[in-house]
Amino acid sequence: MRKNTVVNQYELPMEIKKEGKWYIAKCPIWRDCYAQSDTVDGVVFEITGVAKTLIEIYQEKDLKVPLGITEKELKRCEIIYVDKLVGIR
Repeated sequence: MRKNTVVNQYELPMEIKKEGKWYIAKCPIWRDCYAQSDTVDGVVFEITGVAKTLIEIYQEKDLKVPLGITEKELKRCEIIYVDKLVGIR
């Protein structure tokens, strides 16, 4: 099963598989981001928490977060950029 969720301003793709009694979630583009739980909702909650923690660590260390920024966040950035350009005139 494939699923996407938004963490902070990042889009987090995940693959969820059932192995025995556990659901395992992995982010296919961020090998450090994975979790397990006994329910689908639980594993989505857990991997979201892992991603939030990793994002904070990466940002503190000035590393590039290997996730895409959501379209909503891109539009917000474009609006801010345009406002700054207009203010330069």
